[in-house]
Amino acid sequence: MSTSCLDREDETFIVLVNHEDQYSIWPHWKAVPGGWTAVEAVRGDKKTVLAYVESNWTDMRPKSLRDWMQQQEQQVAGERGRLMVMRAPLSLLCLPCAGASASATMYLRWRRFLPPWVRVVPVELPGRGARMGEAFVENFDALVARICAEQAEAMRGDFAIFGHSMGALLAQGVVLTGSMARKTMHP
Repeated sequence: MSTSCLDREDETFIVLVNHEDQYSIWPHWKAVPGGWTAVEAVRGDKKTVLAYVESNWTDMRPKSLRDWMQQQEQQVAGERGRLMVMRAPLSLLCLPCAGASASATMYLRWRRFLPPWVRVVPVELPGRGARMGEAFVENFDALVARICAEQAEAMRGDFAIFGHSMGALLAQGVVLTGSMARKTMHP
């Protein structure tokens, strides 16, 4: 039985960071993938590099989202003196990574970092988290269709979708499926 180099405890790892200030660990002997940069002087066993990531990646939101939210807050702060502007609520659907124990509830802690007009909607996948008793959906298109159907209410009005790892692929599938559906829908 082969084991992934990422699962080995005796492997030497480096830490990578991308333009969105997201971190990853990587085997030291593999070429750094495009879009990622090795963090200088951080190398060691899995426990060491994971401790570095844990202490430095304190906000999982992508940098572009953090920057946008800060801009929105500054805009609201500037408007407060003249007129209190009510923001339309925004549903932020959050899709988790792959894995039997992956749960979208990890996104609930984001609520404390987000303005009150952003409603975090953790999307639990069948067979994971609170839906552990359900069967996995093994077909990508079927899972995308199921997410679209189950989250239709959350996707009415203003919404955004965030996915981590496999969740990002699902998010893209949901967006593309929704775009195609809206082309045939009438307002």
